[in-house]
Amino acid sequence: MNKKYNYKVVKKFIEDNHCILLTPEFEYNSTKDKINIKCACNNIFITTFTNFKNKNKRQCDECGLKNLKYKKMFSYEYVKEFIESNSGCLLISNTYIGIKNLLDIQCECGNIFQATFDTFIHQNKRQCNECGLILKSKNLSKPFEEVKNYIEKYDCKLLTNLKEYKNSKTKLKIQCICKSVFEVTFNHFYAKKFKQCKNCVKKKKKYNKQTNYNEVKKYIESFNGYQLISTNYINSNTDLEIKCPENHIFLMKYGKFKQGHRCAICGIKLRSNENHWNWKGGISKERDVIKATEQYKEWRNKVFQRDNYTCQCCGNNQSNNLEAHHILNFSEYIDLRFNINNGITLCKDCHNPNKKGSFHNICGTKNNTKEQLAKFIKNYNNIAI
Repeated sequence: MNKKYNYKVVKKFIEDNHCILLTPEFEYNSTKDKINIKCACNNIFITTFTNFKNKNKRQCDECGLKNLKYKKMFSYEYVKEFIESNSGCLLISNTYIGIKNLLDIQCECGNIFQATFDTFIHQNKRQCNECGLILKSKNLSKPFEEVKNYIEKYDCKLLTNLKEYKNSKTKLKIQCICKSVFEVTFNHFYAKKFKQCKNCVKKKKKYNKQTNYNEVKKYIESFNGYQLISTNYINSNTDLEIKCPENHIFLMKYGKFKQGHRCAICGIKLRSNENHWNWKGGISKERDVIKATEQYKEWRNKVFQRDNYTCQCCGNNQSNNLEAHHILNFSEYIDLRFNINNGITLCKDCHNPNKKGSFHNICGTKNNTKEQLAKFIKNYNNIAI
């Protein structure tokens, strides 16, 4: 339960708003529970305290409809006075039914048009269509000289002449600083952040996004104990070799590092065993936890890609039947767990210890060596690797 809104607070708030809470204390658990409330008119209605407090559901449906109707009711005299005092129009209709009903109104120019009182108030429909178009064109018009001076202020040249220019929505031919010609309306040119052709904009954006090696190194090493091993930087989507405070070397994109991703092995230690909120005394193996990380999945996919999604022993290429095998033991060689050169693609028949004749079935699952794997593949294919 939200301590801020316990039963006593809820009850007091409801009674301060001229209602009575009928739900007993033992049935109230949270602000999202439905509660029974007696309205000021003695009708009983059901709502949540959240709705009562935030959405003004503070009365029964009958009272709500009365309030809504009252809010929408305006007298004919009020409507007539509002229309004629807030525009040069005259109200022609002799009756007023409601805010959504059409009224006949005479525009200042003499034309008669129809509009609801709602659109007259909120959407400024205070003239006939002809006057509306004239008003809109006035708002769109920008003097040609003003347009020309504004464009040339950004080292561009206006090629469109005075005869071709109509208003700020006319497509203009503009020569960029790089001499290329592009077309754009003045409204669009005015609103654009970069006042150049598309090629110049792309170059500028690319330049603004570029980060050099020294900046990347400085950022990574600003975190205590982290060290950038890679000697060159291409872009934020290229893998970098990074050493963590625990001396684990891992691959990570600079973009991922900036988002807060760090060494997967250290992350597992920080989130595992008694440090994990759901720790139950140790029922998950470390290997299973690591296999669920993004870093492991990325390593596995890179191994598959390098081996063309094909078992390097029997040639099986069914994607749902492939597994990535660690050449040097997963448990013993911690620093090589995510090294692509320490992985090889095998199918389940060649890898699974429960399959008769597979690598782990013959050689076991502990202390495996590169020589054992080479011998296994050689015996299978009768060729040396």
